[in-house]
Amino acid sequence: MEYVHNSNNTISFVRYQNSTGSYTEINHGNYYLNNENEVQAYELFTNSNDLINRLEFTFDTHNNPVKNILGFTKLFSNLENGMYRNIISRNVYDANNVLIDSYLNQYTYNQNDYPETRTTFFNGSSSSSSTSQFYY
Repeated sequence: MEYVHNSNNTISFVRYQNSTGSYTEINHGNYYLNNENEVQAYELFTNSNDLINRLEFTFDTHNNPVKNILGFTKLFSNLENGMYRNIISRNVYDANNVLIDSYLNQYTYNQNDYPETRTTFFNGSSSSSSTSQFYY
């Protein structure tokens, strides 16, 4: 993988495959960051520059449970959980901008503005599919 942090608050990347000592581009894309450097959108393209899919995240304004863990916010691999704020929704769109996958999170919060519970609804379902309890 090769990453480039751009001045417009995006991160571009290229994925390579190693085949007997020769590297070939598999795909590439862009991460779009919000003001807190959390990924708010992600695009993935083929090596011929055709869009494969796009993910979009929305966040609440409350504290994420991991935000005060030293160094955790420096890990770029935590896309699905957020770093400073909690993810309210994730939508995945195909190359034709058709919604193909989504989830919605609903939280309850404690007096310190951290989540106590998270209930997840997948693909527009009105019944919860998953509930998580947070302990501090």
